[in-house]
Amino acid sequence: MFFTWFYVAAPLMVIEDLSVRDAMGRSRELSSGWRWSILGFLIVTTLLVGAVNGAIDAVLAAAVGHGLGPLLVSYVFGVALSTISVVAPVVFYFQLRVVKEALDVESLSSLVDAIAARAGAKS
Repeated sequence: MFFTWFYVAAPLMVIEDLSVRDAMGRSRELSSGWRWSILGFLIVTTLLVGAVNGAIDAVLAAAVGHGLGPLLVSYVFGVALSTISVVAPVVFYFQLRVVKEALDVESLSSLVDAIAARAGAKS
């Protein structure tokens, strides 16, 4: 359950441009009342990624056997699947904002514009 406090801290640092300490505090605030849902979401996404990755490994092993080629293909699929682990907290962050702070499409649009402006100013 401790991990659920900080599940959306990384998206907060990027999207709201918060320091690590502020993002952790805001993550605890946003996750309040939703920690069991976050834990369930985290477990389901982890199991889903693991199951798909395991199935790909099994199919490759059965079709081609073991070796460098199947191992490399497995790693490529693993990297592609691991993006789910990165995107999932961002999705949950926006869900928490919609539910707890009534974030609407217009607010989301202005938030995205602010992120783009901040990124343009840094480059």
